[in-house]
Amino acid sequence: MAVTRIAKNLFRTREILTVFFRHGFGDLVQRMGLARFLRFRSKRDRALREPPEPKTPAKRFREALEELGGAFVKLGQLLSTRPDILPTSWIEELTPLQDDVAAVDFHLIQQTLEAELGSLSNRFRFVDPDPLATGSIAQVHAGVTLEGEEVVIKVCKPGVKEAIFQDIDILEALAEVMEKHVPESRNYQPVNIARQFREAATDELDFTREGRNLDRFRADFEPHPHVIFPRVYWDQTTEHVLTMERIYGVKISLVEYAPDASINTDKVSQNLAEAVLRQILEFGFFHGDPHPGNIVVVGEENICFFDCGLVGRLDERLRENLLLLVSAAIRRDIDTLVNILADMDTLPQDLERPRFVREANLFVERYYRIPLGKIRLSSIVQDIMEIIRRFGIRIPSDVLLIGKALITLEGVGRTLDPDFDAVGVAEPFVRQMVMTTYGPKVLGRKFAHASHELLRLLADLPYDLREFSRSLRENRLRIQIEHRGFSEPVREMNRASKRVSISLVTSSVVLASSVIVLASTEPRFMGVPIFGIIGFAIAATLSLWLLVSTLRDNRR
Repeated sequence: MAVTRIAKNLFRTREILTVFFRHGFGDLVQRMGLARFLRFRSKRDRALREPPEPKTPAKRFREALEELGGAFVKLGQLLSTRPDILPTSWIEELTPLQDDVAAVDFHLIQQTLEAELGSLSNRFRFVDPDPLATGSIAQVHAGVTLEGEEVVIKVCKPGVKEAIFQDIDILEALAEVMEKHVPESRNYQPVNIARQFREAATDELDFTREGRNLDRFRADFEPHPHVIFPRVYWDQTTEHVLTMERIYGVKISLVEYAPDASINTDKVSQNLAEAVLRQILEFGFFHGDPHPGNIVVVGEENICFFDCGLVGRLDERLRENLLLLVSAAIRRDIDTLVNILADMDTLPQDLERPRFVREANLFVERYYRIPLGKIRLSSIVQDIMEIIRRFGIRIPSDVLLIGKALITLEGVGRTLDPDFDAVGVAEPFVRQMVMTTYGPKVLGRKFAHASHELLRLLADLPYDLREFSRSLRENRLRIQIEHRGFSEPVREMNRASKRVSISLVTSSVVLASSVIVLASTEPRFMGVPIFGIIGFAIAATLSLWLLVSTLRDNRR
């Protein structure tokens, strides 16, 4: 499967491998058995064999991704959300990874617009040919609707979808080869990452998904006027075109360079923190990448979010478990914390529980007596992720996005206000979440639901007992047992029993042949009974096969 994909995309595969070879990953390429796809023809190619500049592996990896562009930049951005498998130094190197691509000629963008929406004159009064922004997937242009409303139009670049999925095919093939030939790579789950990347790219390339995300955010924050999300114009939106209202403001990353703007930075940082925390703790639906380039300040203190293609979702059960984890950590109840993680099916089977409990206790003690104003949220998140990575704990990807969002939030908040206290802002939201989760109304609703389910169970119980009794009387009751961990011992027993059987057959053949020879039966060859010769030949063949089979199994 992997070889077929590589052969199908040989030219691009060779280009990818060449770039990674040049950036100092030649040993990995060779261990994967893919160096044969490289060709050294020119002086530039021969330079691949020279030692790379003295840079960290994380920096060289980022530079390789930037050189390959497109899907590989998106891959780096995805990896920056996986602190459970990558060290902090790699996450910090990949987090600022951004597209650096040239704009596409407007006539090509116009072709896409007309293919998706029909004649532009029937949709817009005006579309500015000069782009407002350019990325690896899309290009953004300003426009005016027929009703005179200013909009921004996000258009998928021509051919980008095919190119990205070609790269994803190659990445999936390379991931399979890596897991097969580089055993230590299995700790990083390359095949699983490639599959997640395909899912994320599929979502990002469908602009209607981003439109639905914007609609949900607008509905969630309707009672909160200080938080803005652009309105979607669905009549001018398709899978490859997203039309939104145009909102003017100052990028939050440029606030310090806009002294003329009357911006209340303290209030902006407060509103930003409340917006992100409300998304996570109250709505369970949050912006997955709230970096400074995706947020603008509108007026004195309002904030507006853009680029809502990447979102995280937390169902009610997951939010309750997160609350219980925080509560157990505050009480320093490590046993309960471990039990909750086990109930969430996040702990590996081979977890060293005493060592994990010791590390968890050290983590809690480290922050227990520090005043809230002195605690750095980013430090807490990074320490948690270090423990998760060290013990191989499986955390849902949406929970990992929370960590990235909170670290970004604290960084942006401190840029606006050096005294910004993310933990202090989060404290009332955690209390509110406790009341929301365990308040009288919620508990009453859960009790009513549980009572309804119990009544249904009791109503079905007589019928289920009759069916069980009938199956038992008619010998139709079947019990299926699944054994785990016995595959290898069973295989060894099968191999051993086969060897014993062949040994017995060989011995029997030798004994029978000996009797035939001693009996001097006819016919004969050179005075020896022919059937005796045939028997000895069969016994010799079986013995040789048994010897070769045993030696081969011992090598394994």
